[in-house]
Amino acid sequence: MRKTVFFLLVFFSYSVNAQMVPSFLGVYDKKPDPDATGTVTFTNCGASEESGPSQSDCNTSYSGTSLEGDVTLSSGIQSWTVPYTATYTITAIGATAGNEGATAAVQVGYPAKIIGDFNLTKGDVLKILVGQHGWKASCRPGWGAGGGTFVTENDNTILVIAGGCGSGHLGNANTYDWQNASTGESGVAESGRTHSAGSNGNGGGGTSEGGGGAGYSGNGTTGNSVTYQLCTGVATSHSTPQAFLNGGVGDQIGGGFGGGAGVTNTWGGGGGGYSGGAGANASPYFGGGGGSKNNGSNQTNTLHDNDRNTETDGSVIIAW
Repeated sequence: MRKTVFFLLVFFSYSVNAQMVPSFLGVYDKKPDPDATGTVTFTNCGASEESGPSQSDCNTSYSGTSLEGDVTLSSGIQSWTVPYTATYTITAIGATAGNEGATAAVQVGYPAKIIGDFNLTKGDVLKILVGQHGWKASCRPGWGAGGGTFVTENDNTILVIAGGCGSGHLGNANTYDWQNASTGESGVAESGRTHSAGSNGNGGGGTSEGGGGAGYSGNGTTGNSVTYQLCTGVATSHSTPQAFLNGGVGDQIGGGFGGGAGVTNTWGGGGGGYSGGAGANASPYFGGGGGSKNNGSNQTNTLHDNDRNTETDGSVIIAW
């Protein structure tokens, strides 16, 4: 009898310690699960213009998908909990500028497509801001710039950021490369035709003509703050494009969520991103694209191959 009791005590002690010790040491949660595979795609959940989606928007959008019930919204920014300890490939794509109702083939540009690998632990929380395209605010017409797309850890440590596009102008249908996002960290400017672009996470500059896009940490500008032939229902005054750390809201006169600048008169604005794009300052009135950042391994930093004539929102794809 005593031998049986002794054996049970030893077995129980071994079982408890075998499970507790690795947890105390942080090993149990950090051990990769070799059978864990999956892919999830985050969108703007049908939201539009300068502000991001609501909880209800994403509940509806993700219903019936692998994200159902797993995404929490706070002021348009989505939070998602990492389900397994594994290596994750994160793809972020920025948003284009607007061209709705263009009377000429006003092009929306190519946003950045930023891909990196990250070793994440089960229970980590990621914050995801999906950029939204610029929109028609002046019915002359004129359009705002696209927002950047941001993926960070819960403490705002950057994983990947993909820049959005600068916006164009009525009647200018040619291709202007500075409207595209940048795959580098600084926003885009064109000497003599735009204001200065942002760098080191700051917004684009300028207080005349077109406004600058917002960056990760620095707000953009409203340019000359002029409005012209506003469409029905559009706000009557500009709002400053906000940095990601300040919520990422675009200019309320045409700017896309993710720090996109608005339309002043019909001058193009700068795109949002890690650093903001420059606002237009001379003919042909195009703003510059926003900058990007990648803190992952196995990086691929390119421009997206979207249809340059169709306004497009951003997205985030996470695979493991």
